[in-house]
Amino acid sequence: MTKTVKIELNDHKCDMLHIGKQGEKNVSEVRFDLSDLISEYGDGVAELVIKNPLSTESYVQPTHRDGSDVVWVVNSANTARNGKGTAVLRWYVGDGLAKSADIEFVVNASSDMKVGDMPDLINDWIDEANATKAEYIAEGQRIVT
Repeated sequence: MTKTVKIELNDHKCDMLHIGKQGEKNVSEVRFDLSDLISEYGDGVAELVIKNPLSTESYVQPTHRDGSDVVWVVNSANTARNGKGTAVLRWYVGDGLAKSADIEFVVNASSDMKVGDMPDLINDWIDEANATKAEYIAEGQRIVT
């Protein structure tokens, strides 16, 4: 399931953007609507700079274009840790540069529930019956079968 959030770049301040839970990947996307920038400055090249939660380094996040939208597919690097991160979209036209407001995003904490094998109820019942049988034998009680 893909969740799409549309952000207008001419917004001066963006609301906190929830991009998913810790450990999720490739289920959320963020779309940046560039139609106003394209009509004002012309077609150009987008670059999304990300600083993930609890990280000190920023990097260029891979994106792709879909019409006038730039699409960021949230990946496992973005959701490796829970907390707040920051993104800035840069729009290059020739030697000109336009930037979005800082876009704060949050990765919600998630329980990392370990999954094991389902208990074998029949074997558990047999083991319990054998343990009870052994107790009776140890106590010298006779078992009728």
